[in-house]
Amino acid sequence: MQTTSEAFDTAIGSSSRELHCKLTIQTADLETYNLTSDDIIAGSLKVNRSLFLDGFELGTCFAADMSVSLKNLNGEWDGIDLEGATVWPYSGIRLPDTTIEYILLGTFIIDEPGRPDAELSIKAADRLVLLDKPFSGVSISWPATNYQILQAISTHCSVPLATSVSSALHMGYSVTASPVGDYSCRDIVEQICIMAAGFGRMSRIGEFEIGTLPDLTGETFEVNLTTANRFAFRQTSEPVTITGMTYKDIQETVQLGTEEYSLNIETLGILQANRDTVLAAIWSEISGYTYVGFESEYPGNPAIDVGDSIYQLTKDEREIVSLISGHNFVHGGSCKLTAVMRPKLAADWAAKNTKRLTAIAQKLDTTENTLTSFQQASAQMSDLLTIGLGLYRTEEVLEDGSAIQYMHNLPLLSESDVIWKQTALAWAYSTDGGTTWLGYD
Repeated sequence: MQTTSEAFDTAIGSSSRELHCKLTIQTADLETYNLTSDDIIAGSLKVNRSLFLDGFELGTCFAADMSVSLKNLNGEWDGIDLEGATVWPYSGIRLPDTTIEYILLGTFIIDEPGRPDAELSIKAADRLVLLDKPFSGVSISWPATNYQILQAISTHCSVPLATSVSSALHMGYSVTASPVGDYSCRDIVEQICIMAAGFGRMSRIGEFEIGTLPDLTGETFEVNLTTANRFAFRQTSEPVTITGMTYKDIQETVQLGTEEYSLNIETLGILQANRDTVLAAIWSEISGYTYVGFESEYPGNPAIDVGDSIYQLTKDEREIVSLISGHNFVHGGSCKLTAVMRPKLAADWAAKNTKRLTAIAQKLDTTENTLTSFQQASAQMSDLLTIGLGLYRTEEVLEDGSAIQYMHNLPLLSESDVIWKQTALAWAYSTDGGTTWLGYD
């Protein structure tokens, strides 16, 4: 779940809300357009994210989709080429102090710019679609670790990696030789995510990260819904526990746990050594994982992510604990949260990974778009500057009248996770609320 202020959390749960949205669009020739609610057709801004589609899975890398319609009564968008442009949508709410707190919904590539009329309808997907390129084109020396493979794919496909990826499970695993088969880069990334006992997704700022299953055994949850802040709730399954993991190797099938409700994993081309040790480590992460299938409509919260834990209190006061596997967010409209679960009695249950190859990815397959590491880093920095999320300032005045300066991402320093601190001798930053710091003298 995205970090928000207490004021935002209170306002978003209120029955009386003043919502605002905005967009930043940057075309392929770096022309930038900053749009407000006045430029956007009401109710048209939508973002859809999925963790898995047909029952419990590992390793999924589904691209998030975004759509929006822009006003074009006076021909504002006539003649502007938006194909391949980057768009950053925001959803915000008016706070009690009259300011608006915006939440970035993601970083998307426009693949269907539509045809300008009275309205201009845009469809976009996040950068995971750029992984739909043949893995055979990736330049890499063998043997290579999973992390080195991800770095090579990142450079080849222009998909930046989040720093957190390096600490995921089995990132140091060494792959002896290039996997045999007609794999795409997405296929290999999904295999690495399976070995990490997680799933791949793009962060809101456009970096690839590996998420893991949320803890559902504690007393606190990232999302809390009751009859007061949702429209409808339907439980679609009783609690189901993952009882086993079935790995179909080339010559044999390996079963961990029982087959009662077992996760099926096809042969991993990169799992070339220490198979049983790796499988045991994956199984230890998911063994006994239990959640409930559900569908729930609610007024909408742009900070919610797929993979968040959720607590729901039903109208008959039953407590439902689960994870969010799907989030259909509509700015200003009815939104939907889901947890997809196949019932135990479903015959031949097996997870299938569905890929989305968009028009923009197809075009990129036929053109040379690989950037050097320096070019990619420069482009990533340009994106972060274009996103333009502002900072708040706090001063800590010392006895001699001087001050330590803080800049932070939420209105209150105490609630912020991104903090910049400046003294007379050093400049430092923290991304975990001040627990750890990096800096420069």
